[in-house]
Amino acid sequence: MGDRPLLLDYFASQPASLLTAFCAGGDRVDLLVLPPETAPDEAHAAMAMVAVGSNRLTAPYPR
Repeated sequence: MGDRPLLLDYFASQPASLLTAFCAGGDRVDLLVLPPETAPDEAHAAMAMVAVGSNRLTAPYPR
């Protein structure tokens, strides 16, 4: 990230289909990861849902 450090970590309780980025300004970005074997119509529907700029859905975290 330029001259800034990038710290990586993982949470065993976090779904494997979720990558979360915590930004320096305190923002959080959840990224959906689809397995390669996802059916094209299902992948398209999932990407269309999460690509909407007004989407404020977050992935559920196991408790």
